[in-house]
Amino acid sequence: MKRGQSAVEFVLISAVVLTIVAGVLFPFVKEAELSSAIAAARVAALDFASTNASLSLTSVDYAVGATNVTVYPRLFFQGAQVQPLDLRLKVLRGIAGVFNPNAVIRPDDSCVSALFYAYCVG
Repeated sequence: MKRGQSAVEFVLISAVVLTIVAGVLFPFVKEAELSSAIAAARVAALDFASTNASLSLTSVDYAVGATNVTVYPRLFFQGAQVQPLDLRLKVLRGIAGVFNPNAVIRPDDSCVSALFYAYCVG
């Protein structure tokens, strides 16, 4: 064996292993972010609905795009779907709290950014 050959082999093997690990972990981390954000949106929407006995939350749907996820909380008041501004802010704050607890969400904000997606409330 030539001198220095084992070091080159180690570097090549390490590069292959790191590439495989990164390729496998990337989708899992992306899915974990999405799951955490949707769970936070559900908790925030349920908390909002529980503050008013006449409101009922039926579902929290979402649509995944290339760079953003739109969350659709289905909140009903006396049989009609409503979308109060306070609900949008509550859901955005819930999602932001998962990724950055110190984030400030203003009334004119429409989305919250995370590592892989921007989360919007529709």
